[in-house]
Amino acid sequence: MGSHALRRISSGEKENDGLPPMFNFAVHKLSEVSASLGPTARSGHSACIQGRFMIVFGGYFKPTYGNGVTFSGVWVLDLLNLKWTQLKFDNKDVPVATASTAIWLVGDKLYTWGGSGHVFGHSTNDDMFVFDFAKSGWTNLPRSGDRPKGVYGHSMSFSAADSQLYVFGGTYGSSNTDDVYAFSLEDGSWSHIQTTGTGPVPRYCHRIVPCADGFYVTFGGTTALGFELDEGKVIYRFTYATHSWTTHECLEDPENGHPMGRRCHAIASNSHCVIVCGGVTSQDEIEVPVADVWRLDLPARPLEKATDDSHGARFKPAAAKWVKMPFELAHPTFFHTAVLSESDCMFVFGGNVVHPTGVRARSNECHYAYVDVPPLMEMAWRCLNASYPWLQNLPTKDLTRIGIPPYFCRGFCS
Repeated sequence: MGSHALRRISSGEKENDGLPPMFNFAVHKLSEVSASLGPTARSGHSACIQGRFMIVFGGYFKPTYGNGVTFSGVWVLDLLNLKWTQLKFDNKDVPVATASTAIWLVGDKLYTWGGSGHVFGHSTNDDMFVFDFAKSGWTNLPRSGDRPKGVYGHSMSFSAADSQLYVFGGTYGSSNTDDVYAFSLEDGSWSHIQTTGTGPVPRYCHRIVPCADGFYVTFGGTTALGFELDEGKVIYRFTYATHSWTTHECLEDPENGHPMGRRCHAIASNSHCVIVCGGVTSQDEIEVPVADVWRLDLPARPLEKATDDSHGARFKPAAAKWVKMPFELAHPTFFHTAVLSESDCMFVFGGNVVHPTGVRARSNECHYAYVDVPPLMEMAWRCLNASYPWLQNLPTKDLTRIGIPPYFCRGFCS
């Protein structure tokens, strides 16, 4: 089959003339992924990335009439072939309070904790669940120690050094928290972390950016209308080893200033780039959804030399910098998700969108945009796929036999 495929390609006869619109390599230009066979409309879901795949879990949908529903399905989008797949699992021990939950991928296991069911704050999850992709099933993990009360709108990250998941912030429904808890993957024990330094005040619907030894907290708000935090002028860094917070100044974009304070935004990051998009701001005590896109340049090192040593300090927390991107989301959007591939392609899925008519609705739209020039190899693979769509259906051994690099041939979790 491999030699037959090579002959079909080398004949020079394309089976599709031209490139479909979805294969757009222009930088900073938004394109849409077909919603066919993908997840239904939702908001408050979670997403993460594994290689060339985006994993989407949970979320909430409220029909025009009747009660809202939460989702327990796991969906995967192939970021190169732009095709959705819903993973199958048989067991019934699944998380159901999945609105505004938090997830983290460790190896081939997806962990989730927290989240709310219908009627926010009345049914929150305080169990740690794990989805094993190798076994295609959920497990409610045993736990002990100083367990936190269930919240939603929080964040979760992973420290490989001590094999612990760290949970920060969130809301109980009527009040917010700034607590930090750690869950050990080795023995299933919870610990309430006593932190030092000046950290963020209680908040929910913030977003975090992982770094080598901790994480940064961006924005967030409270459940009180019209009260947003930080206005983009600072971010907070939590360090795993010392359990300490530091506050980092954010330098403004010379032409566009700082982004407005917001919550329910999305962050997409990879090893070298951080993108912030959308969310809800507050103007005159009115919620205003936005569609703006910003790049956040994090400091290369956590400390820099102080220019003013009047306080006796030779070093200070290094500054980050905002850069406004020259494009926006398709609509003002909040409670959505975003991921960023290593080839600097941002994918945005779902959320509450505001249409030009002013109507707000939950969406299952998925858009992507390159924030930098993509690698030539990725462009070549997409062009090849567009011209010969049957290539995606070939076994891995046949693809590698005709010279396709293994990265483009592997299936999810293979």
